[in-house]
Amino acid sequence: MDDNHLTNQEIPRPTASEQAQTSGSSNLLDLLFGDLGFTVLDHCTALSLVRLCKANHDARRAVTDYIDSSFNIDKILSRYFSDPKSFRSLQSQTGTLISGSTALQFFDRSFYPESDLDLYVHMSWRIRVAQWLFNEGYIFVPSEKQDPNFDVAINHQRLLRGRARYVMTGVAGVFTFVKRLVNSPFSERKVQMIIAAFTPMEVILNFHSTCVMNVISFEKAYCLFPRATLEERISLCVARSRRAGDPAAAMRKYQERGWIVSPSCSEAQTQRLFTNGNRFLGDRFTWSIPLNIAGVSLPGALTLSSTPLSQDPVVASNWVFHTIPGRGAKATYNIITNHLLYYEYVGRHGTGTQGLEVLLRENGTLQALQALRGAERKYFDDQFVSFTYLCELATERVAQEAARLLERIISDIGEMFINSVV
Repeated sequence: MDDNHLTNQEIPRPTASEQAQTSGSSNLLDLLFGDLGFTVLDHCTALSLVRLCKANHDARRAVTDYIDSSFNIDKILSRYFSDPKSFRSLQSQTGTLISGSTALQFFDRSFYPESDLDLYVHMSWRIRVAQWLFNEGYIFVPSEKQDPNFDVAINHQRLLRGRARYVMTGVAGVFTFVKRLVNSPFSERKVQMIIAAFTPMEVILNFHSTCVMNVISFEKAYCLFPRATLEERISLCVARSRRAGDPAAAMRKYQERGWIVSPSCSEAQTQRLFTNGNRFLGDRFTWSIPLNIAGVSLPGALTLSSTPLSQDPVVASNWVFHTIPGRGAKATYNIITNHLLYYEYVGRHGTGTQGLEVLLRENGTLQALQALRGAERKYFDDQFVSFTYLCELATERVAQEAARLLERIISDIGEMFINSVV
């Protein structure tokens, strides 16, 4: 894999034998890491970290130790919550995602003291997430259009119908929570709960521009456009419908923070930074960082009859990304919904659910499953998520191998032609 793409696989963990090896000499890397520690690595870009870890075993060990320490989501969450592990356990149980400026700060290793925490929440878990925030000491701060009584506001029919009259695509409603602080330079912490009409990933794919298309689940952090966002600090605007609102203020905020927010890009920039075509969360164009989940509760069963999710459902997300000359970027997708699934998903097609239905119909269980209700109902999200993600990985790897084979064939044909001429 070339250096144009930042992925967690490009920073492999040292093996036990490599960790046991020592150079036995005071070379430059020994002195650098021994005396200055993480100070030097703090000034390395993400791509520099990838390249540095390939220098030798000592460098790799230093980089992996640095990533474990510096890309620490618990440290970021401790600004908002007394027990970050408890919040991440809530994420695990509800599929709640962190995005917006907090996710960008995580990847950029920056800090905006005035920023709030944006949580992207499934409609079905909105009350549980809000209750957790109340227990943490936050209070509900209604907007001008919301009922001041939280129980009324959170169950308003316009919110429940969702499918939404909100200016942001895919958003059913936004609820603000604030916690007052004492002995702090900033007098309060603010958390916004953005409730998705269908699925949180749809909201994220329709942000104003690409620099904020970063996602943190309970187990992994994903940067969708790492080279553009973290190396060249270019943010490509998203093509928007007229009813989607004006994101100018949000874009100015990121311009002030150092990003070039552009309505379009050249063909060369598209190929180098954005790559039109099929995408999925965790693909080779994504920088994925596994998070330390020690002390975090894993997902439970959605019902008593269902298999617990083995990973966050967001990993089943896939879409087509393309740039539109003069208008910016656009992600196209379908909303995948099925009575066999608890969650709704962003996807290019619904073949995963179709295959699931065919299998259940053939063994005679589909009709019986459709009759189940409540706690007896059985969902197949774990099977769907695992199947979809593995299919995306396999398709990507087959495509890569096909491209390598084509390059070899062209090279061989060229060499044969040259030899025939000579």
